[in-house]
Amino acid sequence: RTDPRAGVTAGRTTPRHPAQPPTALRAGLVRTLPELAAVLRWLRRRQAWQRGAAPLTYRELAASTGWSYGCFSGYFRGTVLPPSDRFDTLVGLLGAAPAERAHLATVRDGVADQRHPDPPDVPAPPSTAELDVQVGVHLLDSAPTGELLARIDREVRAVGACYTHNGPLTSGSRLTEALALLDLLAARRLSTVAKRDVDLLAGIVHRLLGHTHYDLANPAASFRHGQAALWHADRAGHPAMRAHALDLLTGVAYRAGAIDAALRYARRGLVHTQRGDVAAALLVGEARACAVLGDTLRARRAITEAGRVFDDCEPDEVSLSADVLSFNRAVYAFQAADLLVGMPGQEAVAQRYARQSVDLHDQGSTSALSSPRFRAVSFLTLAQCLVRAHDLVGAMNTVDEMPALRRSDVIETVVLSARRVVVVLGEQRRSSVGTALLERITGLVGSH
Repeated sequence: RTDPRAGVTAGRTTPRHPAQPPTALRAGLVRTLPELAAVLRWLRRRQAWQRGAAPLTYRELAASTGWSYGCFSGYFRGTVLPPSDRFDTLVGLLGAAPAERAHLATVRDGVADQRHPDPPDVPAPPSTAELDVQVGVHLLDSAPTGELLARIDREVRAVGACYTHNGPLTSGSRLTEALALLDLLAARRLSTVAKRDVDLLAGIVHRLLGHTHYDLANPAASFRHGQAALWHADRAGHPAMRAHALDLLTGVAYRAGAIDAALRYARRGLVHTQRGDVAAALLVGEARACAVLGDTLRARRAITEAGRVFDDCEPDEVSLSADVLSFNRAVYAFQAADLLVGMPGQEAVAQRYARQSVDLHDQGSTSALSSPRFRAVSFLTLAQCLVRAHDLVGAMNTVDEMPALRRSDVIETVVLSARRVVVVLGEQRRSSVGTALLERITGLVGSH
């Protein structure tokens, strides 16, 4: 039965006849999202009349497309512009013929263009290369290239010689300024010799900045500076600089847990040098990697060989000063102790190395470079050896003799050394002396 007044047939709603297409569509003036939405609603009504059924619901459209049904609200209300592929699918579902779909796609693109009009033509800014050159000239002053290189070299060597005393934060800012000056200097027309000198100095600065970030626990920055140092060393054709850069990369890789890479870096570095403190450092790096990989025999041989290298070596031009060499002897001693203390039968040897490191600091052999940071590492390494020997009282006395540390002194190397003592305490921390030792070490490094 049909009620012509209500448009109701057997209790089912019959959609009213769709109106004519929206005026904007007929006039070709669809420009806005609400106008485009009106077109979609008209298509929906028209399709419902043609089918003799209710308009497709959002859920039905979602089931047909696989899209979230919530997106259709934005499309039909005119708050969201459908992407072109979705628009074409949607108007197809709403019964648009192929010719209509092509026309409606053009309409949709016109709305998109109106929402994001092309920016007005703006002339490209003039090149600043000439201005950059002018500023660089003033920053470097008018001194000859050779004089500027000598000035930067003195600054870098002064920073390098006092690095461990001044700390990474103070040294880092001065090194960054030196690197900026070298970049400006490289923009000059330089002779082949001057270019090599710039590369060598830049490599030294990158290496030192790499160590700065290493101490500040910024491994990614340290790695990038190590790569840059190696790049400059290759450009300068300088074997010693290559070795120093590879030593830095060895340490970064080892700390990051890339043990195979650390071993390869160390062995590549040893190809470029067999003498000097950097050769000893590379041998220590090789020994550490071999120990982690389970090759304890090779690890012990590398540590022993590093000691022989230190017995007869001179600082190279990259080491910057003889004081650096004497400082590195103390560093080598606590590194050897830290490596050997975990090997069966080497505990006594490790303890001798640790005491040697403490003595080298206390005897003033590193006076120009000595700092609370690395003295603390020597004491903590000795404490680790004593804890492994179950001499908790001796470990407590050793920690008590440590130099006072400022907040800036608690670099990554100090923190790791303190953690090793805590780890080897194990069950011994349950004793009264062990508890006191744990509290003392925790108080030294704070929240680190």
